Amino acid sequence: MDIQNLVPVDYSNQRVLLSSQVAEVFGTTTNVIKENFRYSKKQFEEGVHYFKLSGTELRALKSKVRNSAPASTP
Repeated sequence: MDIQNLVPVDYSNQRVLLSSQVAEVFGTTTNVIKENFRYSKKQFEEGVHYFKLSGTELRALKSKVRNSAPASTP
C-alpha cells in the first residue's frame, strides 16, 4: 500500500496517521513501529508529533476508524 491509498483519520482537528497505517506503508508490523517509537520517544513531543490515547478516547477513535474504513473487495 502507498500513502495515497490510506483512509484519512482526523483527531483533535488534525490529520493523523495511525501506527497500523505507518506499518502498512513501510511494509512492517505495528510492533516494529511501536518499538522504534519507544526507542526514539525523547525526540518527539506529545500533542505535536504524536497523540497518546487511552480509555474512552482510544475506543472512540477506534470505533470511528472502523466505521469509516472502506469495505475491502475480494
